[in-house]
Amino acid sequence: MIAVSGSGGVLDDGDEAERRPDSGRWISYADVWVNAQVTAVQVSGRRLPVPWHGHVLLVWCEDPPPRAVALDDVGRARGEVLLPRTCQAD
Repeated sequence: MIAVSGSGGVLDDGDEAERRPDSGRWISYADVWVNAQVTAVQVSGRRLPVPWHGHVLLVWCEDPPPRAVALDDVGRARGEVLLPRTCQAD
């Protein structure tokens, strides 16, 4: 029903010259694939429609990572996946 096909992240330092190199926020992303029965993916309180090709790019800044829930056309949960941790723990 739902699977993570790739993920990563980037440190956003806000382009400020005086910031420490390790400061800022970590922005994570994952490419999630779903099957044809899934019409939306819910993550961190957002409900995202699934395009015809079945790929949804998810982006988040929270740690620990959120869960992504696959929803069918009537809003039933069909599966879920814990998004991968893409940043290093402090």
